Amino acid sequence: MTEAQEQALHAVFERRAAWLRPIIATMNSTGEMILARMTETGRADRGEPLLRRMREFCEVVTFAPGAQASP
Repeated sequence: MTEAQEQALHAVFERRAAWLRPIIATMNSTGEMILARMTETGRADRGEPLLRRMREFCEVVTFAPGAQASP
């Protein structure tokens, strides 16, 4: 994630929270995977605050691979 992308993501969270709007985000990565990627790019100091903000504003729903939805 570039610095510009990171700033844009923070701006979305701040704007949605200020207007009490829901945030729906889908990701193929876990929090640990995101932290590892940010550490690789030298942004380790920003990883925890980003995840903390995401966890504050979003409810985490995990889907297991191969699981079938109930009718």
